[in-house]
Amino acid sequence: PRIQLVVAWANVLLQRPVPTGVALTRFHTALDNSGLSESERADLRAEADVLKSVLEIFADRVETVDELVAEALARPDTLPPRVAGAAANVATIAATYRFDYAAARRWQEWATPYHELMGPFAGIYGRCMVGIAAREQLDIPAAMDTFREAYQTATASIGPHSHAARLAGTLLGDLLCDTGEIAEAVRLLDESYALGSDGGGVDFVIARYVAGARVKAALGDLEAAARRLAEGMRAAETLAVPRLAASIV
Repeated sequence: PRIQLVVAWANVLLQRPVPTGVALTRFHTALDNSGLSESERADLRAEADVLKSVLEIFADRVETVDELVAEALARPDTLPPRVAGAAANVATIAATYRFDYAAARRWQEWATPYHELMGPFAGIYGRCMVGIAAREQLDIPAAMDTFREAYQTATASIGPHSHAARLAGTLLGDLLCDTGEIAEAVRLLDESYALGSDGGGVDFVIARYVAGARVKAALGDLEAAARRLAEGMRAAETLAVPRLAASIV
């Protein structure tokens, strides 16, 4: 069961819902046939629920995520740090969807010690979530500072071409496009475009395709802009995410 959870985590973080679902099914079968104690099974089920909540968030669905992360958030110190950290990130996104930006920030403050135990990636992702909340409130300076901090942390700690740097760079590039700093936006969005649809939640994917098309259009490269929009629409259909499709349209 532990191996299948690792496989499911790897696939869900790459936006691959079908292999994620297969691994989760195999996880439950393996768990039912394992010789693990009941407490070990309970811990693994709690982790699997958090993983499923990530799958739901990536599909732009929040109706069930509070229930899925409840156990992990209630007893975080009995589970691996990655479980509590991921659960807090899901809770942050769900709070943002409900326009409860204060709660989104509180969850990230709560998650800090768990993110620190996990290594830089989870904290970088969490900072991106805080930046999204700030941008939704039209606090552009705070959003800019937060996205830039996340990008610089990712670049320094993991590398400029890392998955984390490209995720943070997507949101920073999107915001720079809005503030008219096109040259830097182009560089960041071109770099992040290598991820395609295989990285980040819906907000990241929208920024990657839509802002990516906008900066190409701003430079007069309408063919490249149209190509990015077409690829974005294919991603929306593959991932079955209406909000991405609406943004492309």
